[in-house]
Formats: sequence, C-alpha cells, structure tokens
Amino acid sequence: RGPQEHRYLPADAQVLASLAEEWGMSGDNYRTQLAAHLFTRSDKNRALTYLSPGVKEHCVEAVGANRLKCVWSGVRCWELRGTAEGEQKETYASTSEGVKFGGVFPYRLTQEGAAIVACHAGERRRLAVPARDLKQLLKELGVDVPLKSLTPATANAARAMSPGSCIVELKMSGGGGGRGGAVDSSCPPLAVELTAEGTLRVEWRFRKGLEGAPKSAAAAILRKLEANSASNQQQGNQEQGYY
Repeated sequence: RGPQEHRYLPADAQVLASLAEEWGMSGDNYRTQLAAHLFTRSDKNRALTYLSPGVKEHCVEAVGANRLKCVWSGVRCWELRGTAEGEQKETYASTSEGVKFGGVFPYRLTQEGAAIVACHAGERRRLAVPARDLKQLLKELGVDVPLKSLTPATANAARAMSPGSCIVELKMSGGGGGRGGAVDSSCPPLAVELTAEGTLRVEWRFRKGLEGAPKSAAAAILRKLEANSASNQQQGNQEQGYY
C-alpha cells in the first residue's frame, strides 16, 4: 500500500492554530492533552480525530507503526464543512477575521467530540442553558429553533456569538441561560450550530448502520432531564412542607 494509506497524520499546525483561536484554547494542557493528539487521514485535513495516548503511542509513534493497518480509531472532533455526503460544496473566502465558509468558521464540531473539546475550550463559544431550553433543542433534533423561542438570557448570549458551532451545557438549577456560571454535569455537553439566521440546531450526524443512534441518544438525555426536573420539584415541595 502507499506510504500514507490507513495512516493517521498529525493535524496541520495552521489548522490547529485557527481552531485554538476560534475556541479560545491555550496553555500547556491544551497543547499536550488535545492538540498533540489530533490527527487526520490526509493532508487535506477534512476531519480531525482525537487519538488516546495509548493508541498514539503504539499505532502512530511506535517503530513498527508503519506496518500496521489502522482502519479506524479515535474520536472525530471536527469535520470540514462541505465535505460530508449530501452537503453543498462551497469555497472558502479569506477575510480580515480569517478563512470563513459562507461567513462561518470552516470546521464543525461533532457530537462525539463535544465532550473532549469542552475540557479545553474557553468561554467564547459556550452556552450554559436552563433545562427548558435544552429540552426544546433535543425534542427538535436537527430542526432550526429560533432564538426568540428560547429564554431571553440564552437568546441574548447566542446573539453575542458569531455563527458556527458552539458547546451547549446544562446550567445548574435556578440559573438562567447565558455564558459562564455553574454547569450541571448530569448532562453531557452538546455540539450545537448557531446560524446566521438567528437559530440554534442540534446536528447529530449518524454513521452508516447507526441511523437510529442520534434519536436514541437524545431521548436518553431527555429522560434524564425529566427525571431531574421531577426530583427538583419533589425537593421543592418538601422544603415548602408539601408531601
């Protein structure tokens, strides 16, 4: 086989630099725990995959790694827009703010990668939302949800962002939506698309043979949110003396 067939290559330094700027990532922890573990299957950097330390050591950096046929590994964190099946192929435009894809940062955050990226991303592309907003986004999976239908704090925080991918997290009970604030770890961070038209959309792309996985995962999170709401309501009733 060719020298790069079935190989994982280190992600391009320029691509990593643009991702770090877009997502507010910096520091030794980011460089050693995330950037150093992002790989791609070609020099076109269509997808950036996170490889664990063990896989990186034995399947990429080991002396005999060239003899391995590593068909699939790791967690895909970012995908280049316009390269997925059925997507419109558009060209990039260089602006004073960098390379954009129709006015949007060229790389889309994946659902699988959201939990990994959330450990390193800054605040500029994060939204902490109340359970009400999170439920609405998950119930309308793949649908554009207008910002005006969400709580004012969430809508205002989203409007302050540029269009593109963002990380949406569940805010602790009692807090409104917006940036910052305590986050409830009972719900995993979600990759959500903020559109130029003023909507939020949960994009959960499936792999071949796993077409039902996105709806099942969203349903599981919704059940957890409903259970949390019921528990909080019961606790509130007890504190007020209602049984």
